[in-house]
Amino acid sequence: MKTTTMKEKIEEQEKEINTKKKLIEMFPDLHEYKDRWDHVYLCSKDVNPIADDVFINHNCGCCEDSSVQAWPFKEFFETNVFSDPACFTVGEKVSCYFGEGERPWDNWEQKLIEAGIRQLVIDKVRDFFEQNKPKRYELVDDDDFEEN
Repeated sequence: MKTTTMKEKIEEQEKEINTKKKLIEMFPDLHEYKDRWDHVYLCSKDVNPIADDVFINHNCGCCEDSSVQAWPFKEFFETNVFSDPACFTVGEKVSCYFGEGERPWDNWEQKLIEAGIRQLVIDKVRDFFEQNKPKRYELVDDDDFEEN
C-alpha cells in the first residue's frame, strides 16, 4: 500500500486548484455537476461547440433497461471539461430478457444539435449505437425439446 505524505497531498491539491483557476479563465461559467453517485464533472456551455470526445455509460448498472447517457467533453490540462448540460440521455440498454445491445431513442440527435454539440461527437454516439445494435434472442419453447 502506497502512503502519501502531507506535502504530496497538498501539492496535488494545489495543482488541482491551479488547473481549475486556469479553466475558470477560459470558461467563466465553469461549474460542477454531480451525478447520482456524487461523481463530480466540470461543465461549461462554452465547451458544447468544441467538445471532441464523448463518454458513454448506463445510468444504472443493475437495471436491465438502463438509460444510455452521452457525456460530451474536451480535455484541457489533463482534465475533462464537459458540456452543459453535462449529460444527454440518448437511448436504453436492451433488456437481457429479450436480447442484448443498445437502442437509440427517437430524436436523440436533435437534443445534441439543439445544445450546440459538434457533429464529431454526434457521429461518435451514432457509431456506438451501430456497434451495439440490438440482437433479439429467440425464445425456445420447452415443447420443442425431445425427451431421451
